[in-house]
Amino acid sequence: MGYRLLYRTLGEHRQAMLMPSWKQRLNYETKWMSRDDIVNATYDGAEALVDLKVRHGLVPASDARNIKDHIARARIVIGLLDEVGPVDKNLEREIHLLNGLDSLCGKHELDWSVIGKRYHLFRCITSLFRTQLPRLDNPAPYL
Repeated sequence: MGYRLLYRTLGEHRQAMLMPSWKQRLNYETKWMSRDDIVNATYDGAEALVDLKVRHGLVPASDARNIKDHIARARIVIGLLDEVGPVDKNLEREIHLLNGLDSLCGKHELDWSVIGKRYHLFRCITSLFRTQLPRLDNPAPYL
């Protein structure tokens, strides 16, 4: 297998959900990526996505700055959690502030309104399969 589960029992999952950082709650790592790598790749990808959204006029530059500031603060907090051990009140307050923000996207970006629009369901489904299935001449490894 290409991954390793970190929590197996209900008690371990429950304990993980009480951890202050999503990195600590993450239940797996892969043969190729540690939890640190997964966290960094997630934040790197989020920053690149924000840049793309700004470039295409989907997000105002001011919102992008706020999102990138949030990501920078989250990276710092995760680094501190790795170093300090028990969480003091200041760090706890910063974690609660970060968790209360819409960090990577606005809630409206998760909505997909289809009312008043015509979608060709068959074309959508075939397009999805075309982009998700591996090419036969260059198969990608699966976990």
